[in-house]
This record gives sequence, C-alpha cells and structure tokens, in this order.
Amino acid sequence: MIDADMTEMDVVEIALTTAERLGQHALTWKRRLVEAEATIQRVRELHYNTATHHPSGCCSECGGTYPCPTVRALDGGAE
Repeated sequence: MIDADMTEMDVVEIALTTAERLGQHALTWKRRLVEAEATIQRVRELHYNTATHHPSGCCSECGGTYPCPTVRALDGGAE
C-alpha cells in the first residue's frame, strides 16, 4: 500500500513487484490455456466422424450418431 511517507523508490519497488507477480500469473494462465487447448484437440482426435456416407455419421469412439455428446459439449451445445 502506498502512503505519504514512502519515497519514490519505495513506490517504484512496489510497482515492479506487482508487475512481476502479474507477469507470473499471466504465464500460468497462458500455460493452462495451452494445456486445455491440447486436451480438447486430443479429445477431438478420438471422436471423429467415421461414416461419411450416413447423413449424421458415426462417432469413432462412441459408436453412436455423430456428432456425439462429447463433440456437442466441446462445441458448446447440449448433451
């Protein structure tokens, strides 16, 4: 917390420490985002349409109609 008794150097030190912490948090969130995107891609690679001749297709993993509940969930749709 900054108060009237602090020197300019104190304020600069607080600002640098805060910036460093924010940078660390940004890197953590970036890493988590990359990991989540990779996980989603692995799931999509498991659940793909194998029956292109059928109007709705067939899920390679579930064996049911494509898109399966998993793919619909990834796409933001209902189960």
